[in-house]
Amino acid sequence: MMRRFSLLIAFLFCIDHVAWLEAIGNHNWSSLFNNNPSENWVVLAAGSNTWENYRHQADVYHAYQIVRQNNVPAQNIITLAYDDIANNPRNPFKGKVFHDYDHEDVYNGVIIDYRGNDVTRDNFVNVLKGDKKLEANRKKVLKSGPNDNVFIFYSGHGGTSYINFLKEYLLAMELNDTLAYMHSNKMFKKLVLYVEACHSGSMFKDVLPSHMGIYTTTSTKEDEPSHSLFCSDKDIDVCLADEYSYAWVIDSEFHEEDLWQFSHRRCAVAPKQSNRLLYVRNFSLSFQPGSPVLSQRDIKETSKRLGAIGEDIKKRTLDEQYTYVKKHTAFSHVMKYGEMAMGSLPVGKFQGHYDLLMHRNDGAIEPIAVDRRPSGQGHLFSKSRRLMDAATEEEHETAWRKLQRVLQRVAVVSESPTGRCSGAVRYGADSKPQVSRPESLCSYSKEVLDTTDAQYRGNRLSDDKE
Repeated sequence: MMRRFSLLIAFLFCIDHVAWLEAIGNHNWSSLFNNNPSENWVVLAAGSNTWENYRHQADVYHAYQIVRQNNVPAQNIITLAYDDIANNPRNPFKGKVFHDYDHEDVYNGVIIDYRGNDVTRDNFVNVLKGDKKLEANRKKVLKSGPNDNVFIFYSGHGGTSYINFLKEYLLAMELNDTLAYMHSNKMFKKLVLYVEACHSGSMFKDVLPSHMGIYTTTSTKEDEPSHSLFCSDKDIDVCLADEYSYAWVIDSEFHEEDLWQFSHRRCAVAPKQSNRLLYVRNFSLSFQPGSPVLSQRDIKETSKRLGAIGEDIKKRTLDEQYTYVKKHTAFSHVMKYGEMAMGSLPVGKFQGHYDLLMHRNDGAIEPIAVDRRPSGQGHLFSKSRRLMDAATEEEHETAWRKLQRVLQRVAVVSESPTGRCSGAVRYGADSKPQVSRPESLCSYSKEVLDTTDAQYRGNRLSDDKE
């Protein structure tokens, strides 16, 4: 009897020991030594649709790959994307989305929680608030708590004191109210927010307080446009990325400075299927040869020679990433707002499992100046390139007519008053607004924006039907 009891004790000990070793193998230290472990939560949102806005979804899909490769659990990532790019009739690479000329798919494996017409301003806000009604409808929402860190990334269109969700406008006041709600309801320990949009600095300047544990960076100041990248891919014929977004994603994936210096601003990387020496056309879109272009193979071979190794994200800080992104965002002013002391925190506390090394990329593409475009002009450059590439008189006439429509559309939008929804909202220690913006001012701004947006979309739809 005693022998059986001893064997039973030994058996139970072995089972417990195996479980302990398995937990160690999975880096699950917090489950062993902490009864209330912290978690990382991520919200990724692309605020646009249609083929011309390819880059916004590509930004978000690449960001998804980064946080997954850095071991943020899929169940802790919430993704909003219209999902009309990968299988778009105009996509020559069906089921794939690229973020640069290397043509590496960033779409595969992405789990989209809100797609199509579910990509709305209200759904985004309610996701952040952990809305119980959405959860009851089996939709994913933030379920973070006071010990958790939250990372939010938005890529889309914007203007003074608003960002877009398709045809809707999320005003700066509403976004800051949402962040204040999250703070007062203890939905995070620390929160980091990256925003890619024109005039994105206006969402936080003189509004976001410095005491709520929130650190945000934006692609632009409050009064300038953002810029697109990789706009000369003839196969895809749209811009593949945004300048700020590509910079932070590449920094998180692979930040070896020597490689970026090797692939300096006078060089670009050609699509990897090209086997000959290519030349960059100048900004006027003429056919005069410019700087030689390095092949992706050359860049990767150089990376190997340099012995490039990804940095431990326990050491890479938010301020270091901000400085890097600011340096590599050439045509707008990257800004930061909120609690500046958070800049010393590791990137890994928000974009990955804190105990793991940053994912290593095989190489980074440094876009040249002529390959950058103001985000609002991507469609214009696409039409211009089609005009130059026209092989017959009929193709030339069609391309010219479409370019003229785009130019007329730009004139309509630039001459339309956009209004301003700015005001003096401030937050006290209780995270509640002390002064609200006049609702009439916000409503007027939105009414004008709706009119301008309807004109723009109507022209674009008639253009695409031809």
